[in-house]
Amino acid sequence: MIGIDIAAPEKHAFTADGMANFEELYRTVAAAAAERGRPLVLRPHVGEGYNEGNGQAHEKLAHQNLETLITALEKMGYSAGRGDKDGVIIRFGHATHAKAEQVQRMAKLGVIVEANIGSNVTTGSIKNISEHPLLLNLYYGVRTVLGTDGGCDGDDS
Repeated sequence: MIGIDIAAPEKHAFTADGMANFEELYRTVAAAAAERGRPLVLRPHVGEGYNEGNGQAHEKLAHQNLETLITALEKMGYSAGRGDKDGVIIRFGHATHAKAEQVQRMAKLGVIVEANIGSNVTTGSIKNISEHPLLLNLYYGVRTVLGTDGGCDGDDS
């Protein structure tokens, strides 16, 4: 095992109870990392939204959930340096609708972002690649991994 992935359609706002669960999961991952003697990844999917044809409402929810999770990490005192010490590496799956201010805070925390642009277009989270904050991530120094998240149209050409 190299980490834990937390994923589901992002249909609801993150709650205080959910953040308490996240903090408990963080502590559990840190304990497992200490026992194994190597870092483990904690990968929440956040900031993609769930487009049910409701216009831009999914973007607002994605911004809100990113804000909630980033704020929780700041309150926990997370940083890439601390994460290395704790043995926890935070990687956000997506962060598709991150605002510039949120991207700057993710960079400061040392959060890694997995940019799954093809998946975001396929699921309708964004209409085209120009809407993705990939360039903001790179501009502000967010460590960014390009991935697919399994999102493809099946065209092998």
